[in-house]
Amino acid sequence: GSLIYGSVTLSYFPLVMTAIMLLLGYLDVYSQAVKDMDEIGEAFLPGDCFWDPLKVLEGAPDSMKRNMQERELFNGRVAMLAFAAFVWEEGITHLPLIEIGSNDLLLQPAY
Repeated sequence: GSLIYGSVTLSYFPLVMTAIMLLLGYLDVYSQAVKDMDEIGEAFLPGDCFWDPLKVLEGAPDSMKRNMQERELFNGRVAMLAFAAFVWEEGITHLPLIEIGSNDLLLQPAY
């Protein structure tokens, strides 16, 4: 299927995206309530909504936590650029991503 020209868009996709946006909004409101309840004030970073749910960095120094947060932001930005490159590639070639010959290596299983 194509990201731009194919039949990837499903009839329930807008409903799913709306539900995701509402849940993210609720998470932001809930994190604000946690911030107010714990009285941590300005030490609470925007987007710091339960960043470490598995408690991997529990007890780690603040510099390590900050370093891991920066790595996570960088990885997310690289993923966004990769997706934008896929959309751009489809837009230029007017072919679905899986039919572009240069992508054979990306779309084959490693085993």
